Amino acid sequence: MSDQSTKISATELISLIGTEQAPMIFDVRKEPAYLESTQILPTARWNNHETIASDLDITIGTRIVVYCVHGHEVSQTAARLLRETGHNVQYLEGGFEGYVEAGGPTSPRGEA
Repeated sequence: MSDQSTKISATELISLIGTEQAPMIFDVRKEPAYLESTQILPTARWNNHETIASDLDITIGTRIVVYCVHGHEVSQTAARLLRETGHNVQYLEGGFEGYVEAGGPTSPRGEA
């Protein structure tokens, strides 16, 4: 069901981080996985994948990328929910693990 426009590759996201074209990034890993990890993607904020659409107060049209551990059900659910409310969102193909494997920079996770 996913097509190219709904996902972003780790390589593409890495090239956008730190630029004016960088999207807002949300870590939607399930809370235990998020708390277990010491790292996040730069500028990422954590949000529950099931409630993200109602939790966020973001201008429609703002580019958003969501990621989970592997880029499967969790991030794809969050992306779908955000798209249903009109947001411009992609999920990170391969998730956090794929991003790290591609050499993407990470930041220490702050206190939850």
